[in-house]
Amino acid sequence: TLSPAPAPLVASPDMCLYAFDLLTTHLASAPPPPPPAPPHYQIPDSASATLFITWSILPEGHHPAAETTGRDPYRLRGCVGTLAPGPFRKALETYPVVAAVRDRRFRPVGVGEVERL
Repeated sequence: TLSPAPAPLVASPDMCLYAFDLLTTHLASAPPPPPPAPPHYQIPDSASATLFITWSILPEGHHPAAETTGRDPYRLRGCVGTLAPGPFRKALETYPVVAAVRDRRFRPVGVGEVERL
């Protein structure tokens, strides 16, 4: 018999907030925060998945509420991930900072940019 496939991992608001927490503590040279506790972050330690972290930034002088063009004003600021499934928890603890400071297409994200991400 076949075992049922595990439920797919889908990004949650708590995972996104955790990514921001990881980035801001990194930029402040502070220790990383602990991951959110259940029930907000229920990912088995054995979970394996692909993962991409994408940072988008609002250009200076833009305000999302003032946009009337219907176009997304945000621009790519960094993106790193993997198509090879791997330990999800480890990837979620690593890739937010890597995408922000090691994407070779961009200079590292600075403290002054975080509020526009």
